[in-house]
Amino acid sequence: MIQLGNGILVEIDGCNFRFDPKRVVPGDISMISHAHTDHLPTSFKQSSVICSPITRDFIKVRRKKQVEILSHSAVDLMDAGHIAGSNMFLVKGNTDILYTGDFCTRRKHNTNGAKPHKCDILITEATYGKPHYVFPDYEEIMSIVRDWLADTIRRGGSAVLFAYPLGKSQELGAALKDMPIVFHKKIAENNLILRKHGYDIPAQ
Repeated sequence: MIQLGNGILVEIDGCNFRFDPKRVVPGDISMISHAHTDHLPTSFKQSSVICSPITRDFIKVRRKKQVEILSHSAVDLMDAGHIAGSNMFLVKGNTDILYTGDFCTRRKHNTNGAKPHKCDILITEATYGKPHYVFPDYEEIMSIVRDWLADTIRRGGSAVLFAYPLGKSQELGAALKDMPIVFHKKIAENNLILRKHGYDIPAQ
């Protein structure tokens, strides 16, 4: 059985598996796919969840909650490729269910792309799932950005680039790390957390 409401609830073999809940409650096996605030719980009635160590550290910063990482024999975690620490969850039983949340198949500077996995039921976030969404090639866009920034710097100017403070900002920082970058304080704080996990990201 699959229900919407407090995240996505899946009942398998008598267990309640809940994906990206808004409220972490006793009796559920709660899984948090990544640390963007629209996927983080706002309430914790228990402190054990299934997530990556990176997501756990951002829960502490963004939700002021210390959680313990839970494991379960029926749950496999796999790279989702969305942001650092993002996971897909494969729940195995009589019916195998794969939950992705946000995902990306393209390898980025600091994340591996999501890989396909066999399952009986796929639950996926599809913000841009309609076929009319066609985006330009990433390398082409970054080449244009780099040329524009280099020209701006040569002329003695400066530029302000807007991006999500977790995810896009780190991708831009890695792609442009040979340029004179100054990060917003919130982005720099996020970078420091990721550097503790071994990510090669500028800190300032």
